[in-house]
Amino acid sequence: MANSNVGVPPQKSLFGQSGLNAQGPVLDGGDAHSYHSLIVLTSAGVSAGTVVIELSNDNVNWWGPASNSVTTNAASTVFGVAVGPFPAQYVRSRISLAITGGSVTSWIASA
Repeated sequence: MANSNVGVPPQKSLFGQSGLNAQGPVLDGGDAHSYHSLIVLTSAGVSAGTVVIELSNDNVNWWGPASNSVTTNAASTVFGVAVGPFPAQYVRSRISLAITGGSVTSWIASA
């Protein structure tokens, strides 16, 4: 597996979702990238929930590095987390604790 230092443009991952284990499209970096980011925008009314960034090298087996989560504890707010260096080709975001009071939209990227 090759490792690239060329970034992958951000991709919208979750589209106004709130349900437990909801996940969006997978970002395929083409090659493994070492650094990955997750940005989460909460809607009005959100008071709780967690979104995680997960990585994979085969698009089947997923794992979450330490400090990979965003706790959504406020409405109409932007949250973010970056993880690395963890070489991985595929990246996704997933709701690991249902969003309370609203929904979230997220973007993922790799570099």
